[in-house]
Amino acid sequence: MPTIGTNVAVIRDGHVLLTRREDVEMWCLPGGGVEPGESIAQCAIREVREETGLDVHLTRLVGIYSRPDWNRGGNHVVVLAAEPTGGTLRPAPGEVVDLRYFAHHDLPDDLMWSHRRRIADAFDPAGSRVWTQDMPWPFNAKLTREQLYALRDQKQLSRPELYRRYFGAPGPGGEVLEVGPPGRAAPPAEAVIRAHDWPRPRDVCFDPVAEAYDAYRTGYSDQLYRWILGDDDPSTLRILDVGAGTGIASLELARRGARVVSIDSAEEMLARGRARAQAEDLAVTFICAKAETFQAEPASFDRIVCGQAFHWLEPDVVCPLWQRLIRPGGKIAVFRKSPAPGNPFGPIIDPIYQTYMGWPYHHGGQYREPFSETKFPDLRCHFPDGYPLIHFYDLTTDVTRYVGYLSSLGSVKNMLGDRHAAFLAKVEAALRAEFGDGEFTIRHQESLYLIEQF
Repeated sequence: MPTIGTNVAVIRDGHVLLTRREDVEMWCLPGGGVEPGESIAQCAIREVREETGLDVHLTRLVGIYSRPDWNRGGNHVVVLAAEPTGGTLRPAPGEVVDLRYFAHHDLPDDLMWSHRRRIADAFDPAGSRVWTQDMPWPFNAKLTREQLYALRDQKQLSRPELYRRYFGAPGPGGEVLEVGPPGRAAPPAEAVIRAHDWPRPRDVCFDPVAEAYDAYRTGYSDQLYRWILGDDDPSTLRILDVGAGTGIASLELARRGARVVSIDSAEEMLARGRARAQAEDLAVTFICAKAETFQAEPASFDRIVCGQAFHWLEPDVVCPLWQRLIRPGGKIAVFRKSPAPGNPFGPIIDPIYQTYMGWPYHHGGQYREPFSETKFPDLRCHFPDGYPLIHFYDLTTDVTRYVGYLSSLGSVKNMLGDRHAAFLAKVEAALRAEFGDGEFTIRHQESLYLIEQF
């Protein structure tokens, strides 16, 4: 059966009250499940009092946030805004280890990802919303809290590691705005076009945006490369970069000493990477080829990496091919980078994304389906449950660079056609009205699936 709960955004002087949960040591809004005989409002007031010691006055409905696949039954959370009216701040023993007010534009890094969206909505006075925040249950059976904690201890995970491994990123459906405030209404859920549903001939999409891609796409974090390389000496590694584009990952791996073969079906993209490699005298070979038909000697690569590209490929073709190409002891690394849910500037451009593309600012997260051992029958996944390593970090940008990045999205250009320029102009106007010529920060998340050959 689905469960129903509440979260409460207790707001004081532009700051929101967060609790640090005892069980996973992550920050979140106070709240909990509705008890028998209790109304939504009664539950919200009770949970705040129990968890924080405060009495509150509920001021408005922020929204309803659904996780249809949560714990094999679904979970729906009603979020309300409130203001404190009395009481004394005190954490609930055994449930909350810390309490603190945070500015809504300066939230902690270790905040539950789904609560960033809820907090952003709480500070947007435009009206209530209904969201689906996709978070598939990563286990084969429904688990009680006690069973989940037993699993944590069995796998020797810290409390934050338990959250990050199993619940630290949205599922393949991302976040979908199903009902929005006036002027921001979403299309029916069945009409939402998600990125992985589009036809995407890569060589058609990306050659026209190669210049913008080269100018405005940013690299990956040092943490990602350290995960990929592990303890191996990079100078001993031969690496295949699939869907390499302009060679962002290829060039960085070569700078660290690896020998890299970069393949992509877009020659204009490769030409820019090739020029950079020659200028830096890096050991990168660029080959124009499709991932599904690329040929090389069996067991000839120590790493196969695929960044921001797996959603373009045919998994049933490339996965067996990669198994043949990887050496014993080698690793396959599939990764992506996307804006994290709940970025504060998201509400500024949500209506534009919604109007032109049918989804709000953030729609991504993990790939369309978790990896599993069935995709790589001869390989061992570091996470048998199929979920990735997650890393969050901030990137500072400005309006020019952000709009330039949007112009490099070949899939968006391909989808919007003649409306592409108007879309970019509206985004630029909305951001300049908020930030002018100044800088702003976008929180990103990297998701890495690391698969190891026996």
